[in-house]
Amino acid sequence: MQISLFEIIALIINFFVLLFLLQKMFYRPVMKIMEERQQKIEDSISNAERKNKEAQELIRTYEQKMSEIEKEKMEIMNETVKEAKDYKMGLVEKYEKEAEVKKSAFMEDVREDREAIHAEIRTFMVKGTVDIARNLVDSFKREDLENYLFEALLERIRTFSEENSEGARREGGAFILISAGEVDERKKEQLEYVLQENRLETTSLELREDPSLVAGYMLKMPDYTIYSSISHFVDRKEEQLGHFLEQLVRERGEGHDT
Repeated sequence: MQISLFEIIALIINFFVLLFLLQKMFYRPVMKIMEERQQKIEDSISNAERKNKEAQELIRTYEQKMSEIEKEKMEIMNETVKEAKDYKMGLVEKYEKEAEVKKSAFMEDVREDREAIHAEIRTFMVKGTVDIARNLVDSFKREDLENYLFEALLERIRTFSEENSEGARREGGAFILISAGEVDERKKEQLEYVLQENRLETTSLELREDPSLVAGYMLKMPDYTIYSSISHFVDRKEEQLGHFLEQLVRERGEGHDT
């Protein structure tokens, strides 16, 4: 089979005409469709990226808000706990103060009761001591009691001299003998003899009377006083009873406090 030149040229022309027609009628619309589709894809990708970015931003905002809420929550909780502790401490302090006030008031009442009881017992005991002393005076004859107390005075002078052997050896100074009643000459001479015997030298010996002694004597030296009287006996017993009662009440009070 032989192909003529005319057929070859006709085929070439037909090819280019077909190509032109395909380009006009098919290729361009297809390319346009493909470009539009590509644009839609790119737009979709862009929208997706934008939405993803917005979503990420929303997530960060949410996380930040949650963090702030959590922080605020912790602050509120801490503040609430602090206020509760302060309130608790305030109540404790208030109750402690009230308890201390009540305790102080109670202890003051106890102290006043102690003092009242102490005073009553002291008055009773002192009265009892005075009664004992009065009975003692009444049980003796006045002269016998005075002699007994005078002998006791002389014995205490000797004891004083022995206990103060160095200090007692002094010269000079006036002595005063105070008695409940009048001192006779014999007792005065006896006293002077005992003073000299025990090296208690005196420039003078003055005699005085003091009925408050009830019975007995009191020898006042320049720096010491020797007692031998009913009033001194009562005073000493009263003082001893006072100390005893104070110690007793104190021990009872300490036992009550504990």
